[in-house]
Amino acid sequence: MIPMRGLAPEVLLMTTRPAVHAGLIRTLRGKGVRVHVARQAERGVELLEASPVMVLIDLANRVGLDRVAVERLNSSRGRSILVALHQGDLRDVGRELEELSVDGFCRTDRWQPIAGMAGLVAHAPSAALH
Repeated sequence: MIPMRGLAPEVLLMTTRPAVHAGLIRTLRGKGVRVHVARQAERGVELLEASPVMVLIDLANRVGLDRVAVERLNSSRGRSILVALHQGDLRDVGRELEELSVDGFCRTDRWQPIAGMAGLVAHAPSAALH
């Protein structure tokens, strides 16, 4: 069970190119979800302190995750849903991400299920996602 924080659920998007995800960001915000974008690993790690309900990690436009950032992301599982965004081919994922543990994968051009999940969290009367 992942509790909802504050008045609206929060999603953290870690990417160096947020414009690539403009449709996803706009849709999430339209559903009442607060979206924070981290263009650098250090900023993403800082934003993890707020325990967002979902963390989206863009594998194609990486923020330069180091071992410490990967460990911090891994330790946030259970409090946050970690989803790796990719462009259909995971073979070019760098060695620094080999230890990253995620709850799921989603193609960057097929993000609608993510928006649906976050929207459900935004309107869940129990304020929890099972």
